[in-house]
Amino acid sequence: MIRYAQGDIFDTPADIRINTVNCVGVMGAGVALAFKNRYPEMFKKYAKACKAGEVRPGKPHVWEKSEFDEVVTVVNLPTKDHWRQPSEYEYVEKGLRWLREFIEKRGKVRVALPALGCGHGGLDWLRVQKMIEAALGDLAVEIIVFEPSSSHAAGERLDESTLARLKELGIKRLQSGDPGYPETLRGRSGATVYLKGDVEALSGPMVAVIPSIKPSEREIQGVVACVKELANPGVRILTGYSAKTDRPVIRTALEQGAHVIICLVEGILLFNIRRDLQDVWDEDRVTVLSAAKPQQKWYPGGAGKATAIKLSLADVALVSDPYPKWLSGFARNRTTGIRARIFYMNYGDMQEDIKASLRELHAKPLGRSRESGKPNVAEVLAALARTEPQKEASASVPIVHESKDDKRTCAD
Repeated sequence: MIRYAQGDIFDTPADIRINTVNCVGVMGAGVALAFKNRYPEMFKKYAKACKAGEVRPGKPHVWEKSEFDEVVTVVNLPTKDHWRQPSEYEYVEKGLRWLREFIEKRGKVRVALPALGCGHGGLDWLRVQKMIEAALGDLAVEIIVFEPSSSHAAGERLDESTLARLKELGIKRLQSGDPGYPETLRGRSGATVYLKGDVEALSGPMVAVIPSIKPSEREIQGVVACVKELANPGVRILTGYSAKTDRPVIRTALEQGAHVIICLVEGILLFNIRRDLQDVWDEDRVTVLSAAKPQQKWYPGGAGKATAIKLSLADVALVSDPYPKWLSGFARNRTTGIRARIFYMNYGDMQEDIKASLRELHAKPLGRSRESGKPNVAEVLAALARTEPQKEASASVPIVHESKDDKRTCAD
């Protein structure tokens, strides 16, 4: 028997609790983070199993421990390969087949199950709900399924002092059902968003800048050159807040008169204006947002979550990462992972599997104008305006390694 519930998955008595995880040993957000905080020993065992290659789609990790007068059973059920990637319906299906057999062997039990992959994984709840009912609906056990709102809020309860601090700083807390919640995130991410600044800025023409984790000087110079050509008062530049790439991008965009949207990995209450930006900072042209808990320090899963939000919010994504292997997961599940049209900087030595992922995403390489030598962003601006590429775009030379005319990239 299946019944549906809302609230904290740990408040409901259960013999078996299902936790949705990835296969690389990270529990950084949502339900998984709540499980990690509650059962730290379980997390250590799970991370070790991932490192050994023992956790795969359709092959969950099971942890059991006697706790007072009961046995706690946690099933870490993978819905994605990597924490940076969206969840996969195929993985949910494999997990449910395994789970059915596991439950049947346990006899009369009560199972607490989250909305598999529908929190930060971005899957459609109605589709997953049907999958759960088809796989488990006829079992003679009690299965409590917690709806997506419970997954989104897992571990996000705020104390009175935090709420007061948010109010004092003028920070808005937006949940998926609230007015003002970004429309482009609905159905892709149900994350609670904390925002300071102009909410309306999230609805204008927007370019997300996606750099690598450890950018070279060449990459930094290239992406700043591109932003310098793109940034103007009618364009929003969506970026992070790292020192090497993001802050030079923010400075350039503000100097050019653009509105900047900063998507933090950390909690918004940890944000402060860095010294290298104070002379160009303009409160009227900066919006800061975070999907982390307000006082959350940096954590591994946060970077992937921030990237997913950027790719959902933006009209266009400028990828400067020379080895964006993480894009392959979005290529398999584009409808939930990527809204933006992708443009990328090709450094000439890109691996074939990455090229294939970019082709699946209909990504386009950027080029330089023959006349000026500057990055030619006409197609990017055309994409922002939702029009066909302008005629002058034909004057640019695409950055493809095989080009005989001009092999220069935006970074050259």
